[in-house]
Amino acid sequence: MGMAAKPRDLIYIADLINAVQRAATIEGVGGGVFQIATAAEATVLEMGALLAGILEAEGIKGSEIHHAPMRDGDVMRNYSDTSKARDRLGWSANVSLSEGLARTVRYSTAS
Repeated sequence: MGMAAKPRDLIYIADLINAVQRAATIEGVGGGVFQIATAAEATVLEMGALLAGILEAEGIKGSEIHHAPMRDGDVMRNYSDTSKARDRLGWSANVSLSEGLARTVRYSTAS
């Protein structure tokens, strides 16, 4: 199975931190297990294509996507049902994959 066939549920770090803060401070949820994710799948190839476009828009030229063989233990699919986090924590992811990648590129290239 190729790289494009391995969908992931990729989340921006600020969304993850917000979920952890809520889980740590909301009364009555201690010890609960929550799936924290975007509830939207994207393949590594889709993410790479988005990132290449963002890098180009930020003036970073020459990015390339290189394909490699699957590794032992590679995740074939990663998708989460975040309804419990929404219901119990009042939480949902707010940052899209493209916006999260853009923020990350801008942060890493800031002087």
